[in-house]
Amino acid sequence: MNNHILFIGDSLTQWGNWNELFPQFTIENLGLAGDKTIDIIQRMPLYQTKQATTIFLMVGINDLANGIPVASILMNYNTLLNQMHQYWPTAKIHLLSLLPVEYESFTHTAIYPQNVEKLNAGIATLANEINTFYVDIAPAFSNGNGNLNPMYTYDGLHLNNAGYLVWKKEIETYLQN
Repeated sequence: MNNHILFIGDSLTQWGNWNELFPQFTIENLGLAGDKTIDIIQRMPLYQTKQATTIFLMVGINDLANGIPVASILMNYNTLLNQMHQYWPTAKIHLLSLLPVEYESFTHTAIYPQNVEKLNAGIATLANEINTFYVDIAPAFSNGNGNLNPMYTYDGLHLNNAGYLVWKKEIETYLQN
């Protein structure tokens, strides 16, 4: 069976040129700018007819930016995982860590590094509990002090082409059969 890959998430996912980065696979980009976990939960029933052998999910930065508590975001992640396992019981589901933010450029935010770390730790725990893979891609984007490396971003939050090449490198091993 061909690999049918779904990318689900927010603007970081939406703005990735996944079909260009992985031309050998059938990919559907379901990222939508501004999405929070609850938005994806509400739209998930619309996706259930899509084919998926592999799923990559990265969402939560907009939740944090809107002041949603980490515990609430993790409850939403649990709901999302239950939905995905119901709709695609044989798919490999990969939960990607949230990326760090470059705070000198992206100052108008309520996204605090400790909340990103706390959320990533919670996502990793959920992945272990629900037979799902956690992929910690954040270190590859860090400048060494926990911030997003400025060479991978144009505004402190969103990725530039160099950033998407790092993302590709970090996940491509999970696309091998």
